[in-house]
Amino acid sequence: MAKIFEPITIGTMELKNRIVALPTVMSYADREGYPTHQMIETYRKKAEGGAGLIIVEATYMRPDGSCFFGMQGIYTDKMLPYLNDIVEAIHEMGSKACIQIMHGGRQANPRVTKQPLVAPSKHYNPIVPGPAGEARSMSKEEVNQMLDQYVESVALAKEARFDCVELHCTHGFLINQFMSPYTNKRKDEYGELLAFPTELIRRCKRTCGEHYPILIRMTVDEKLREIGMKEQGITLDLAKEFVPKLVEAGVDCLDLSMGIAETVHYTMEPIYFRPAGRIYSDFAPIKQVSTVPVIGRGRVNDPRLAMKIIEDGQLDLIGLCRQLIADPLTPRKMMEGRYEDVRRCIACDIGCSERLFDQLRIRCAVNYSLGMEYREYYGPPKVQSPKKVLVVGAGPGGLEAARVCAERGHKVELWEKSEKAGGMVKLASSAPSILTQDLWHIIPWLQRQCKKLGVKFEFNKEATLEDMERGDWDAIVLATGSSLSKPQIPGQDQVKVIYLDDYYFGKSPIGQRVVVLGGQEGAEAAYSLAKEGKQVTLLSETADYADAPYIYIIRRMTLQLMIQKEENINVMTDLKIMEFTRDGLHIKDSSGQEQTLRADTFLVALGRIPNRELANDPSQKQRPSVFEIGDCNQPRRIMEAIHEANAVARAIN
Repeated sequence: MAKIFEPITIGTMELKNRIVALPTVMSYADREGYPTHQMIETYRKKAEGGAGLIIVEATYMRPDGSCFFGMQGIYTDKMLPYLNDIVEAIHEMGSKACIQIMHGGRQANPRVTKQPLVAPSKHYNPIVPGPAGEARSMSKEEVNQMLDQYVESVALAKEARFDCVELHCTHGFLINQFMSPYTNKRKDEYGELLAFPTELIRRCKRTCGEHYPILIRMTVDEKLREIGMKEQGITLDLAKEFVPKLVEAGVDCLDLSMGIAETVHYTMEPIYFRPAGRIYSDFAPIKQVSTVPVIGRGRVNDPRLAMKIIEDGQLDLIGLCRQLIADPLTPRKMMEGRYEDVRRCIACDIGCSERLFDQLRIRCAVNYSLGMEYREYYGPPKVQSPKKVLVVGAGPGGLEAARVCAERGHKVELWEKSEKAGGMVKLASSAPSILTQDLWHIIPWLQRQCKKLGVKFEFNKEATLEDMERGDWDAIVLATGSSLSKPQIPGQDQVKVIYLDDYYFGKSPIGQRVVVLGGQEGAEAAYSLAKEGKQVTLLSETADYADAPYIYIIRRMTLQLMIQKEENINVMTDLKIMEFTRDGLHIKDSSGQEQTLRADTFLVALGRIPNRELANDPSQKQRPSVFEIGDCNQPRRIMEAIHEANAVARAIN
């Protein structure tokens, strides 16, 4: 048996394996923080996956500590029946139940709480502008009151029958703020960085019993230097000093992470930040000095990588977060050796992190069913009378439509005009020198599931109206995607102009000096070219760059930081593209000043247009059983393609 499936003990609590479902704020609670039926059933499904420990999401211990609409709370005994329902759902599946307890401190959201921010010292919330984002320093009396209320919430968790509690001491929230020299400037005894957390741990042990396990999620490094800040917060060396003192205070397990609000790209690593799983090298020094079990995380979306990390002794337990959003049954599939059936997270963060920061309930781009576990049609339901269904286009939307139709019992045929499935994902995952390859994982998974379900594939098959008419189809799903927009810029025949796919697919040689037209869709290409040693100028006609719809806030912040640090890129914004001449590209800036940019190659990345030739044909519009999904409606993101496909497939009866 692989080591990852062996039992392990945390304090007095034995886990059946070493896989931990990490806390993931889903925003499924009601306005007052009470768990909902939706939340309970989502945790039941996660526990069905078989992780040894399920840590229920970050839960505020008093209302002014909330960060998101729909965040869960634990501040009154009236919540106990609802919290116990979550525990029961987890226990039914044989997993242990933990709950993460927190207060946002300076990172709470006054728009949510309608209350002013408090913190160890006067500070600010970097994502809330103006006076509302200013946090005042707590008095000593208020600090003691905060400690009392934390302990009361931990006691409530024990009463709700949680097997253990995790104190949230990372990601810049309140306890982290006490532990960091960046946010703790106090002059009293709570100015000592470990005074608050160690006092809290001791009080929890006194109240709940020495044998009740207390975990902490702690910051290994706040990474402030990485964004050019002179002031230092928690560093790896400081975190190493913390470990024995926290263990002495009574901590039974360390759950390691990094980053705060200012460095959130280390907290929720986006796709091209660094290879999946690389973060574990940062945790090794902590494990070396720890005498209690250590959990770690870091965008692990490969079951074999998770197993190797435990087998090699890099960690005692592996934490999975976004991977269990994409596929909550991942641990069970690993135990059964069904690695190829694991739907891997593609780290797009569109459905989870983006929606979370937009104050919405989270979804998942590749898992349409997330959050629907409580609904009768979670299934999806089998059909009574199978239909003959044609899907045109083997991008993510077409593949998902074919998969769900076949799963419901329909007879499905899928036509793809090229020799390979993938659609837009082929392009999105092919940037030569920037890490976007994880986006591709969904395509082979969809193909495998379709083949298992009996979907018939025809590649190099371009759909025509005649073919579609002859097929006698009960339903047709058009997933014909989009094409690169190739606007005609005056004079472009006088210089070397290429397009995004020419570069990504290696269709055309590229000179040393490159001008990229398109500050949004072209930002990734610009960075990739610069990493190859090209001298790159990135042009944006708006005041910003790297904010294409599929590049959400954390991914955008990361890409912009990468571009700013790359000496081979010059970014020009808020300009107008005029024309090409033999001398180069003529542009006008916002002040009306004109100049000509010289380059060996001009790369155009100015968006996409829908492929609507079949959809716009009058004969198709007259057929009630023709459905259009994804980019052929309007070029958007992978989440819209997959979710529209799933909804349409459920509607074909």
